[in-house]
Amino acid sequence: SSDGVVGTQNDCMRRSLVPYINAVNALNGGRGFEVHASGLEELTSTPYPRRYYRLNYTYVTFPKGRWFEEGRSLSEAVFPTLAYVSGMGSGCNDVYTLDQANIANRTGRIFMTTRGPWPSMTEGANMQYAFSSHLNSDYYASSSIKQFSLRGARTAAVLYWCCENLFFKGVGERSVQLLQEQRIQPVLVKSLPGSLGPEAIEAVEAAINSQADVLVTSISSDVFAFLLEELRKHRVKSNFKAVFAVNPPWGGDCIGLGKNCTHVLGATQVMPSQSGFFTDSVIDTNGTGFAASIGGVARMFDVEAGVSAFIQAVQEVYRWNPMRGDPRNLLFDQADPEAYEKVRSLMRSGKLLGNTL
Repeated sequence: SSDGVVGTQNDCMRRSLVPYINAVNALNGGRGFEVHASGLEELTSTPYPRRYYRLNYTYVTFPKGRWFEEGRSLSEAVFPTLAYVSGMGSGCNDVYTLDQANIANRTGRIFMTTRGPWPSMTEGANMQYAFSSHLNSDYYASSSIKQFSLRGARTAAVLYWCCENLFFKGVGERSVQLLQEQRIQPVLVKSLPGSLGPEAIEAVEAAINSQADVLVTSISSDVFAFLLEELRKHRVKSNFKAVFAVNPPWGGDCIGLGKNCTHVLGATQVMPSQSGFFTDSVIDTNGTGFAASIGGVARMFDVEAGVSAFIQAVQEVYRWNPMRGDPRNLLFDQADPEAYEKVRSLMRSGKLLGNTL
């Protein structure tokens, strides 16, 4: 958290894991999720006990802007006591999130964020314990750019917010590379601030005047709203046959811009409208059903998906490995020192673990 308040209203991610944790702990008559060497049992015809585990959840906060003064030391103290860290992610300061991931990596604890540009953010850092529940957002424009090429586009203008927010920066810089790979020449590439000021206005005007075939943008909501209005005013002057932006999926209606945005292509992670298509293997409920059970509306359950993936990795490891030592010390008993590493290694392998919300 980044606001020192136990709740979601002032949390930078505005998410709560409590409903999902409650759903997991309610499984099997309130005993929690099952761990059973079912694969080994079938293979050897030897019965193995079924054991059940409930999740304990620790929510630690620090005052906004005081990561280095308070948040870092809190993380260093708490992380070694945990089996899984649901880290800061979308909506939070990337510098803090990366530092948090580094702490988890140093202390050997599995860390999950919800940042899309995670591969580029951690490039060369060898973070073997750090994961993201998001697809790589740097490639958001990939499918659109391929379609632009197939439809004859040969030139492009690119606008992206740089460099405080690594999401916008990653989409913008990768888009330039993707355009070149499709033999579309970026005739104008402009990085601009997130706020709507003289520099951003000048960049938008330059893009419109570029006479490029297509426009690819990764810009803040304020600048994007201004861009759409300028495109409308200069629709005769502009030569764009297609426009890509990261903003259309936000808010479900292109950040409130509605019909002015209908001609713009976008990309995102799983949309709320798609949540009913995915059934979580841990709680055996899809996103729509889970949302209804907690009195909410369907949304992207990316934070919950990370917890689910971790649980399924634990279940898969013990499906083929007998539990050694005291079962109350799951993953951390001295009699089975490799257990936690097996879970981390399975998650890092990229093998299919199961289904999440």
